[in-house]
Formats: sequence, C-alpha cells, structure tokens
Amino acid sequence: MNVTIYAENESKPIAALLNEEPFAHEKSSLRLNFKAKDIGLVEKPKPSDLAIVIAPEENKKANDLADMLTKQNNYRLRITEGYDNVFLKVSQIMAELEKALGLGLAVSDFVQIYKQGVGLDKIESQ
Repeated sequence: MNVTIYAENESKPIAALLNEEPFAHEKSSLRLNFKAKDIGLVEKPKPSDLAIVIAPEENKKANDLADMLTKQNNYRLRITEGYDNVFLKVSQIMAELEKALGLGLAVSDFVQIYKQGVGLDKIESQ
C-alpha cells in the first residue's frame, strides 16, 4: 500500500522514519511504502492508495491540493490540527488504518469513518 504524506515543510525525513517503523515491516499485515511531499512544491499529485494532507485550514496550497486529490478520486485525509508532530500523527493514523483493515474494512471505508470521527472500537462492537 502506498501512502503519500503532504506537509508544509520538507517531510522526507519523516517518510524515512515511517518506512523504518515496525508497522511498515514484516510484523505488520500491511506492506506500507511512505512518500512525502512538500505541499508548496506539488504541481500535480500522483495517485496513491491513501493521501494524507497535513496543514492548517488557511493554507491555500493545501486546499488546492486537497481539491486536486478529490478530483482524481484519490482517498485522502486532511489533517488541520494536532499536527505539531507529523510523525506521531501519521503513526496514529496508520495504526487505525491497520485495525480497520483487520476488521475487513476497505481504505475508502476507513477514510469515511475517520472523517466522521467514529471510533473503530464502536464499529468493532457493532
């Protein structure tokens, strides 16, 4: 699964860290490959299995990027708060994604559930 992270600043070191984390290795049922892009440098995003855009709501480039991803039918999450530690935020999202896939949900289901703020524990209990 290819995950692209779009953040305000140079985020390649974060992608390198994520590619070394345990959930990206054989311990995980997912084969994750992280790419990271600086929002300000993206002209046309390439498709990925999941795109995560991390920037405040007032960031015009991030808003334009989010619109482009939607038009491309690329599954995406927009993170507008709690992103002081991009590595931690993405790690949390990936842990939730892995749990969702373990429950038999598709990436599209996970994105919809995440956007609505529904906890996976609630989904699992149902």
